[in-house]
Amino acid sequence: MKTRRTRNLLAAPLVGALALAPTVFAQSAQWDELSKLPFKESYPTAGASARLYDELQFQRACQVYLWALPAMNMVAMRDGQAAAFGAGNNVLAIWKDRPNAKT
Repeated sequence: MKTRRTRNLLAAPLVGALALAPTVFAQSAQWDELSKLPFKESYPTAGASARLYDELQFQRACQVYLWALPAMNMVAMRDGQAAAFGAGNNVLAIWKDRPNAKT
């Protein structure tokens, strides 16, 4: 049960990142838009500050997704090994060949 909750917590940023992912052409327009935000006396205006925080949160969601991939792979390998060979600290799977994506 705890593993399922962990997967759901790690999958939430993935869904958010994919839903907000801009296209390649929109990315250059996005950076142009960010570079032209108004700054009054070297400080961002309220609207510019809100836009920059939105961009920061989007970038963090993308990083969380990318950094969570290895952990999610290890969880899936552990769960698959437990389903195939049984669970417990005394169970160790040994592969004849190197594991691949189908493992």
